[in-house]
Amino acid sequence: TQIEIASLGQRDWKITMSPLQDADGVLQGVAMALDDLTDTRRRESQLTTARRYLPLALVENIRSADLSGFGGQEREITAYFADVRGFSQFSEHLEPELLMQIINRYLGAASDAINRYQGVVDKYIGDAVTGLFNTPLNPQPDHARRAIRAALRTMRAVLALHEQLDAPFHLHFGIGIHTGNAILGNIGSAERREFAAIGEAIEISKWLQEMAHPGEILLSGETYTLVEDDFECEAIAPRDLKQKFEIPTIYRVLRRRRHTGQTPAVRLD
Repeated sequence: TQIEIASLGQRDWKITMSPLQDADGVLQGVAMALDDLTDTRRRESQLTTARRYLPLALVENIRSADLSGFGGQEREITAYFADVRGFSQFSEHLEPELLMQIINRYLGAASDAINRYQGVVDKYIGDAVTGLFNTPLNPQPDHARRAIRAALRTMRAVLALHEQLDAPFHLHFGIGIHTGNAILGNIGSAERREFAAIGEAIEISKWLQEMAHPGEILLSGETYTLVEDDFECEAIAPRDLKQKFEIPTIYRVLRRRRHTGQTPAVRLD
């Protein structure tokens, strides 16, 4: 007989009881074995949480991943923030069912691009999607480059959608990308928790996105210095008159640099 007692004194135990009988089958007592399942349960919980955020390409490697950061960890990441331009006005003229079908196709295109380069789709916020690169779930030395390639792929996917959808349904993303430190871990209540990134890195990527014109990818200087050999960019002044962040120069991605044997991405004019 097995009895599991969950979270007794913040520990998980499994109690196994076996009857002790003599040669005549008379019960003489009970043998009891006590196994501490706390670490196993914690690992299973971490794996379950991680699978919610990892692209399929990373799921097979999850058991060897370092999940210690789920309790809270500060590390450098690259944050990707994409928002559909003009969506509020666009949504006023559509039936709810059709509206959801259209927005899900655009958000799906962005999510697929993030997954393609092994980013973590962090969350959906209305008509926006955020992606994280170089978290404890997906450590990547080239995280900045992956985020920009995901953004370029998003833009190409949008052009492909335009070929499938009628002109009134043609929408565009503005994308902001920033590399910096963030606090990552599980947040929420005892009933509902989620993996999240907190800090200025996320805020700056959102700020860049807010300034991006339809079809634009804007980078911070921190990201640009990591990728300038791989992507052609144009230095521009921030368009935020309130100067929320003291950042004198931002960068507009033009194209992926042409290297031998590589095909350049479409110019984003």
